[in-house]
Amino acid sequence: MAINVMATTWTRDSHDLFDYETRQLTTKQLVVTQTSRVIRQGTDVYADETETPLPAEPRTDCLVKVAERNGAFYVLPPDRGQVSSANP
Repeated sequence: MAINVMATTWTRDSHDLFDYETRQLTTKQLVVTQTSRVIRQGTDVYADETETPLPAEPRTDCLVKVAERNGAFYVLPPDRGQVSSANP
């Protein structure tokens, strides 16, 4: 069982707002098979199954958490507690 995540990112010169007119979009598709965080680092997006602290580099954010419970996946906001203890 897995969940497909498609992330579209853009450069951050737009004050953290989506720039609908930009032509500099980066799209990435991820296949998440277990409880993970989806991390954006610059324009790269990846799934991280660990609970290690985020890199202290600028432009690194947790976009969303995906929790797998009893064969179902739940999408959680990034600020809702630890990934492993999320109770959807």
